[in-house]
Amino acid sequence: MINLDDETLFIGSGSRRHCYHHPDDPNLCIKITPEDRQRQQNREARYYRRMARRGASMKHVAKYHGRVNTSRGPGHIYDLVLDPDGSISKSLADYLNEEKPSREELVRLIVDLKDHLLKERIMFYDLNGNNVLCQEKVDGSLHFMFIDGLGEIVALAFLNVFRAWFLRTFNRRWVRVVRRFHRCHPWTTEYSFDSQDS
Repeated sequence: MINLDDETLFIGSGSRRHCYHHPDDPNLCIKITPEDRQRQQNREARYYRRMARRGASMKHVAKYHGRVNTSRGPGHIYDLVLDPDGSISKSLADYLNEEKPSREELVRLIVDLKDHLLKERIMFYDLNGNNVLCQEKVDGSLHFMFIDGLGEIVALAFLNVFRAWFLRTFNRRWVRVVRRFHRCHPWTTEYSFDSQDS
């Protein structure tokens, strides 16, 4: 069992989980899900395993390392997204409110993320600015990493194995993402979030 009672290990809480530094590995974190939300956590874990089995590229997804027992209940281990200086990467929500990188570059990165998810057939159910971290590279460029909100939350998720159904579901959710951008960050209405080759 991993002891998470040290308060300095606590990173923060999202809408569904509490996140802690892994006490034995600075490159990992442990997410603790409340008992009443374990079903969704288990569904997400299965989705990550399926992505790995079919060989989907995980270059924009924090790697999942499995389940573990902790002093705070069942936990799940993921890569911790870090910048070169060792600090936890800032969220997309943070960058949407800043002047750097340029707005054009930020939109390009968002569209690149969308295109990657489409190419690899990776479904999301909650793409908000806090579920994507912007990892800074040594050269100062940014690389987007999903840390939450992937997989499915609906009973008919199995239908997404069919490409037409997957695309219809993905595009419907993407429209909601763009609407949220427009509502929360009015400057985004000046830009297109469509794929570059569409």
